[in-house]
Formats: sequence, C-alpha cells, structure tokens
Amino acid sequence: MGWFSRFKKKFVEPVVDAVVDTIVTPIVEVTTTVIDTVYDVIVEPVVSTVSSAVTSVVEFVTEGASTLASTAVNAFIEYAPAVALDGITTFIDTYYSPNDINTSDYEPVVPQADRVQHETITSDTWSDAETTLVRDAVALGQLGYADYSDLFDAGAVDADGYVFNDAAVYDFYDWNDGLEDWTSNRFDIVRTQEATIELVYEANVTLLQNLDTSDYFISIGGTSSVEDAITDAALVFFGTTFSQFAISDIIAGFFEDDIAQDATVNLVGESLGGAEALLQYRTNPDQFDEVFAVVSAGLGGFEGTYYDRNIWDGMGDPNITEINGNDAGTDFNDLVTSLGHIGAGQTYFIEDVIQAAGNTDNEFIDSHMTDNLWASLPGGEFPELPVTDTSADTFEFV
Repeated sequence: MGWFSRFKKKFVEPVVDAVVDTIVTPIVEVTTTVIDTVYDVIVEPVVSTVSSAVTSVVEFVTEGASTLASTAVNAFIEYAPAVALDGITTFIDTYYSPNDINTSDYEPVVPQADRVQHETITSDTWSDAETTLVRDAVALGQLGYADYSDLFDAGAVDADGYVFNDAAVYDFYDWNDGLEDWTSNRFDIVRTQEATIELVYEANVTLLQNLDTSDYFISIGGTSSVEDAITDAALVFFGTTFSQFAISDIIAGFFEDDIAQDATVNLVGESLGGAEALLQYRTNPDQFDEVFAVVSAGLGGFEGTYYDRNIWDGMGDPNITEINGNDAGTDFNDLVTSLGHIGAGQTYFIEDVIQAAGNTDNEFIDSHMTDNLWASLPGGEFPELPVTDTSADTFEFV
C-alpha cells in the first residue's frame, strides 16, 4: 500500500465519514421529507384533481358523444323514411306530370271494367284460409331463392334442374323455422333453373306444384348479391330489368316441358323477385292466373309511384295480391315497397312485423325480410304447432 493510500485511509476517510454522518445524511433526510411532504400535500392532490378532471371530461365527452350519436341514430330511424318519401314525392311532383308518362306501361293488364277498388286487409281480420294463403305466398317467395348451381353441385337436382328429392333442397339451405314442415306437406318442388348475366344478375326460378289442387306456382328469387343491385337500379329508374327476358325463357321452358295444358299457373316473388313476377304478368297476362307480390318492389320507380298516387285512382287488378307490413311500433313500411307501381287488387297487411329469432333490429329492412314476415303470422316461427292436419290436404287453425 502506497503512502497516499495510507494517508487517505487514516486521515481523509474518517473526516469524510464524519461529514456525511453529521451533515449530508441529515440534509438528504430532511430534503426527502420535504419532497415527500410537498408531493403528499401539494403535488398528489393536484395530480389527482387534474386526473379526475381529465377523466370527468373524457367521460363527459364520451357520454355526450354516445348520447348525441344515439339521438342522431334514433332521429334518423324515426324521420329518415318520412323524409325520403317526402323527397320522392317532391321529386316526382316537380319533374313528372301525367303528360310525361306513358301510362300504358302502368295500366293494369285487365280491362277497365274488370278492375276492382283496391282493398287493404289487415291481419287482425284474416280468416284461417287467408292466413294459409299468405303463409303459402311468403314460403314460396322464399323458395324462389333456390339456386340451381348450388343444388346441382350438391347432387339435389339433375342437369336440367329436376329435383331428385325435395328433402335435399330443404336440407341444403337454412330456411325459415317451420317452413319445411309447412311446404313439404303442401307442395312438390318440381324444378329449379337459373339464368346468369355476368356481373349484373342471376335469375333463380323455381317451379312448384300444389299437392292438393295440382296448381303450379312459379317462384322468382329476389336480390341475393351485390350484382343484383344493378338490376334493382334499372328497375327503379326504367321500370324494367336486364333479366326479364332470361326469366321469360326459363318460364317458357316450364310451360313446354312441365306444366300440364290448361293448368292453373300462378306467379310468386319476394322483393326484386316480386317485381320480376309483375313484369312477367304484364308481358304475358294470359299465361298466368294470379300474382303474389311479397314485399315487392314496384314497376317504374319514380314514374310508377307518380302514376299510382295521381292517376291510378285506387283501381287494381284482382289477379294481383300484395303482401307487406309495418315494423312493430313504427308507422314505416319499408321504402322498397313504397317505390313503383304494383296495381294490386288487394293487399294483405301485417300491422306489426316482429323480429325472427337471431335477426338484428334494422328499421329499414325489418318488414322487408321474409323470415320476419313468417314469424309475424299466426303460429309464429313454428306454424306447425297451431295447425291440426285433419286430412292430407286440409289444415285447420285451432
């Protein structure tokens, strides 16, 4: 050990230790105490207050934004349909007049002498037979969505669309609860066909036959893809669709290959399919006996709406039956069924369309969904429960 190390150890370190013990340590302790006191007494309350204030502001803004958004959504749901319909009314009143419209496009196809004053029949006044009629129409409208390509790939139909086994069609799709039990006892699914127009529309058409009466029903599927929206737009603005003639070819094949001569043949369609059914009837009225338009889009869009409101004067075709309804607790019937001309002789109207199991509330489409319509009919989603099968062909509501 060198002399400097011995000097530091003997004289410097004891002095430093004494200074630390007697001066530095007390100062550090006092300073620490002061800092702790300052934090406890001043800083922490300030930080806590600021934090609480920030939290309160955040909560206020969040709750306010949520309340504002909720209010806006509720207002939109409550007032937007009425505003939209008012806008349409203003538009057609401003830009259309009777002289601008080719009224032959919207005339009922029956002679004027055979037209009837349109009648709205509410569900609280339906007879059991009328409930059966409406249930058939809603169910058959849903079956119109059966897709030939899917069913062929699944082995349920042959190359020409003839059904090997009805159960295979029912098993392939997630149909409305109770629909299979209802329709399988009443109808035979004869054949499915499709006509695809790339990027525009796929026309799904199903031929069925009533097991009791032997009447035929041709059901046309509605909007089921983004591409179909192009067809919807053409229908709204021009009163026709790209697929009209493709569907006519399919139906001509049914008449040639499947439908007995002089048989009763009815058309059914839901949404866009309803409009397609109306187009087929308008084009070839002598081929068909009745048309069932389920929450159907009308023909002619704005022009058709104008014609309905201002010229048609409530007179309709007794061969056209319309089925639609109101969302529960509102005065709004979905916008789709408010556009265009249908010309029905009667409308079966469901006052309160409820939510089917698993459906999410959506004010603008609730009353436009067949599963919601189905669930709103007597018997609800399980129509087999209140029905007693008293014979092979007779259903009695109990």
